[in-house]
Amino acid sequence: MSYPKISIVTPSYNQGKYLEATINSVIGQKYPNLEYIIIDGGSTDNSLEIIKKYEKHLAYWESTPDNGPAHAINKGFKRSTGEILAYLNSDDLYNSGAFETASELFLRHPEIDIFYGDIKFIDEYGNDTRNPRSKVYKSIKVDFNMMASGIGIIPQQSSFWRRAVFFDVGMFNETNKTCWDGEFFSDALIYGATLRNIPKELARFRIHRQSISNKYHQSQVYMEEKNRVLSKFEVAGYKKRLLNTYKYNLIYYCRRISRLVTS
Repeated sequence: MSYPKISIVTPSYNQGKYLEATINSVIGQKYPNLEYIIIDGGSTDNSLEIIKKYEKHLAYWESTPDNGPAHAINKGFKRSTGEILAYLNSDDLYNSGAFETASELFLRHPEIDIFYGDIKFIDEYGNDTRNPRSKVYKSIKVDFNMMASGIGIIPQQSSFWRRAVFFDVGMFNETNKTCWDGEFFSDALIYGATLRNIPKELARFRIHRQSISNKYHQSQVYMEEKNRVLSKFEVAGYKKRLLNTYKYNLIYYCRRISRLVTS
């Protein structure tokens, strides 16, 4: 079996409580062609001790101040060389076999740009969340219209994408501090990327008080960012309708000309 190189970036800042488990979920995959990069934002807790402990497993790491998670992740991907890219936050976990699943799917489906699977929600201790209705997020097929309406959700923790589409779309928006992943997936759809979900649990999403998702999800900043991202679809949808009108008119007039020529 061929193993395309997978580059994983972990952004981190003062997440020593969870970082080691995250690292082990990456290197524990035993994937034979892995490039793992950690971009630390200048942590003051025990994060650097943990990173140095696993240094031999890392292609690159640094610990310098950054301008937020999106900036840190972009720095990591600029350093990467893999054909398949993904990032895992320093409090989340990959399930066993996630990388082999991703590589196999990309090899079997060269037409697909982005794959994503199911995720399980865990608490700060790594246990399943207590609410049985919110233990697992089952991924669904997301299209342009769903994303445009704000109901299309692509779980970043279980997502993998091709290197080409990431850099063609323009990487993560570093001014977006709350939903840079959602903006990237939206931009990818607008760009014309092909997405596919798989009914398989690939990762675990940790819910705790200090997480960015928990802090920002209901904030005014998040809502403003989300509305800004959704507004892109209005412009893209207008252009799409306009293009379809042009195509329709072109076909109509070509047929008329053809009838005139043959009559």
